[in-house]
Amino acid sequence: MKRLLCLMLLISSGMLFAASITGIRVKEYYGSVCRLVLDMDQDTEFIVETVDGGHYLGMRGFDGKLPQTELGGTFLSSIEPYRSGLLVKSPEDLAFYSMRLSETKSIVVDFYKKDSSKASRLAIARFNSDKGRLVAADRDFSKLAVDYPNHYDVFYHWGILLLKRESSRAKETLMRIPPDSPYYESAQSLLSGTETQAVTEVPAIAETTSEEQDPIAVNPADSVVYHVPETIPESITTPKDPWLDSSLYRLLPHFIIAAACIFALAILILVFRRKGEARDAHGTVEEVSSVMDTNTLTKIVNRLLADGWTNKEIARELKINVTEVEQIIRRLHHTGDPDASGK
Repeated sequence: MKRLLCLMLLISSGMLFAASITGIRVKEYYGSVCRLVLDMDQDTEFIVETVDGGHYLGMRGFDGKLPQTELGGTFLSSIEPYRSGLLVKSPEDLAFYSMRLSETKSIVVDFYKKDSSKASRLAIARFNSDKGRLVAADRDFSKLAVDYPNHYDVFYHWGILLLKRESSRAKETLMRIPPDSPYYESAQSLLSGTETQAVTEVPAIAETTSEEQDPIAVNPADSVVYHVPETIPESITTPKDPWLDSSLYRLLPHFIIAAACIFALAILILVFRRKGEARDAHGTVEEVSSVMDTNTLTKIVNRLLADGWTNKEIARELKINVTEVEQIIRRLHHTGDPDASGK
């Protein structure tokens, strides 16, 4: 019975914390960034770590079940179960952002190629701009402009970002693009305001990416936790109420249920233990009492009384209870000395 109760407690505790992946979505951006979105059945704590062979994504209470995933067209080579989470493999050397979206119960990991080339850096800056990481994108474009002062694609995309931020630097940045640049006409359209969709729609000379067209877009404003590597800086949003948003608060109902189960199990164990002790004690008395017949027991009690033994000492010596000793003494008063009657 005790083993069954313990097993039931372990199973119920595992069910309380089990987390399942309901869907996996992957998309590559600009050839240098890959966004991985895990749709969960509950808001789940997680970690992302760089390990041998890839990146380990550990999830609290993960049930180990992995939905079918299509990675074609991305630089991720495989996603497979690993320990209590997933192992994401890629032939590329990657860094990452990660964030948890409580509203949609999603885990988002953005993998970046650790490539110092201009193309890779520009891709990361554009991706950050598209996804609303405007401060990080502005910083990326600024560094690119210093390293590549005559590359006007940098200034064009930087100008789009500055228009998003409604920065006074937008005009100065776009005016640095000369007439012989393929970006000149688009930059002038942005400056004159004739290209009304220029902030979200990049001209044909560049890849079009907008949040409305992104099938796996997420809203960074909804994110609760950002895990940000030092190699790629990012602004971190702080919850309005840290306690209400803390992991401890979210797990409090689970702790209460687990504590109630443990308390109930302890009560049941205590009750069964006391019943067992009472049953053993009763069985011992009956067994000892049945060893000797009444006449022999009466003789022994009579001799011990004559030697000055107390009722409790006699009961302890003969392994019977005090009530039996008292019954034997009353019988002696009525029948007399058993030794004398036996002579």
